[in-house]
Amino acid sequence: MLHSDRKREKEEDRLAKERIKAQIEADKQARLEKQQTHKNIDQESAPATATASSSATPIVKGDYKESRIQARLPSGPITKTFPVQSSCLTCLTF
Repeated sequence: MLHSDRKREKEEDRLAKERIKAQIEADKQARLEKQQTHKNIDQESAPATATASSSATPIVKGDYKESRIQARLPSGPITKTFPVQSSCLTCLTF
């Protein structure tokens, strides 16, 4: 009786391990299919984005006279404006 119980438990354990391995393989396949789908979508949309960006008007640089730096603190943001010609050391002392 004891021997047959052990045999039955071993067989149940083996079957449970097989089910788990099968589930892991199914999950792997699902992940791979999902990645392939996302890659295909990205590849299809990439040419459309490239043509849209090339037909856009170029960005014109402005004649800026000042630059702004902002530090966000728990007490609230602090903003300081500097002339464009100022050095990094000036900004650092802020």
